[in-house]
Amino acid sequence: MEHVIAYADKTVLKIDGIAVKGLKPEELEAQLFVLFQRPVRLIGVTSNSLEMDIYNLEPEQILSNEKGIITAISTVPGLTATEVTQIVQAEKAKEVTADQIIPGSGNGCARERWL
Repeated sequence: MEHVIAYADKTVLKIDGIAVKGLKPEELEAQLFVLFQRPVRLIGVTSNSLEMDIYNLEPEQILSNEKGIITAISTVPGLTATEVTQIVQAEKAKEVTADQIIPGSGNGCARERWL
């Protein structure tokens, strides 16, 4: 089976120091879409952190709006901001060429492994 992994201009954002219980990812993504006016995809959730992809937004713009982001996520049912809530990562996804991808390594996203 042939498939293509395309380049996407995205920033990976991680927020730490929150309390997560009973979160519906779609509600958080919708709230963040309103805030950023850009697609946001939740890619990781633990009991005290969130990791997400934000498309077409520079890390500097995200970091300069840390308080607004934390305020926005704390309004979503299932999430509570704590006194130590902070953005611990806002980095541009790295661009690689097809030659740099090792075929058959078994690494990749869950969808890729499933295919």
